[in-house]
Amino acid sequence: MQVVFRMSAIVAALSLSAVSMLALGGCGQRGPLYLPQVPPLPQRPADLQDTPPSKADS
Repeated sequence: MQVVFRMSAIVAALSLSAVSMLALGGCGQRGPLYLPQVPPLPQRPADLQDTPPSKADS
């Protein structure tokens, strides 16, 4: 009984270490972290800024 318990503890420890190594090895990207540069939105044309809402919206 002791041998079975000891073997199952070894198998559980090896399984847990293998899963944790796979999880840690697959996380993140290589290289330094950075925030991507997103260009600002273009300005709306002047002729569209003062148009009243259409009657189809109500």
